[in-house]
Amino acid sequence: MADEKTTELAPLPPVSDDIVVLARDPAEMENAQQGLIEWMGRKVASLQVELAEAEENLATAKRMKTRTQGWQRVVRVTRNRVLYYEKAKTALEEGYCIIPDFPVELIAVKTNRKGPPRKWHRGGSHIVPDVDSQPLPEGEGEYVSPAPTIVERPLPDRGDGLRRVESKATDFQEVDFPFKVVKPQILKGMEVALKRKLFDEIGILPGPRRRGGDPVLVGRIKRREGPYHEPVLTFLIAWWIDTRAL
Repeated sequence: MADEKTTELAPLPPVSDDIVVLARDPAEMENAQQGLIEWMGRKVASLQVELAEAEENLATAKRMKTRTQGWQRVVRVTRNRVLYYEKAKTALEEGYCIIPDFPVELIAVKTNRKGPPRKWHRGGSHIVPDVDSQPLPEGEGEYVSPAPTIVERPLPDRGDGLRRVESKATDFQEVDFPFKVVKPQILKGMEVALKRKLFDEIGILPGPRRRGGDPVLVGRIKRREGPYHEPVLTFLIAWWIDTRAL
């Protein structure tokens, strides 16, 4: 008698559910927001299925005692995607309007590290990299300034009369809002965003900093998939227009 065989039916991936959102007035923007919320929900559900399958494959690889690095990366990347779209959906549900990603001057980055990497860099303080944000779940981590505290020390003299130094970051700095004359609504929007701990980064437009302009406060959610691939979603937190400047 032939061995019994079981046939497992695996569902095919769904047809692409991507949408294009266009809005020309407040009413269309409201409809667009709702459409994006629904799309984000479907995206999260689809990715959660992918994550469950990836975690199952990783567990199987461990039981087989085969190399697991590749499976671990798939789990990590998929988990980051789930987190990315979950936070984006929450931001939309809370009324934050999604906008195109423009060059932003960061004023706050979220991290759960105790301090910046304390590595010496050849050169002045401008060589030391800014504090990098981490894609943490909402409510986790703390906001710090992207500019860390930096110290310099001289390098041995080579006899050519040139001064050489090396620098390193030593500690985080507190968040500083760069505009001291600003509408209270802007600062209150900043306060809510800092307490909410939803966005990975908070910044101002335009960037780089331009004194005298009207600050546009934005929150950013990042998806880390590698050093050269970091999709970003940008949301409007608060802004204002003074007609005297028009």
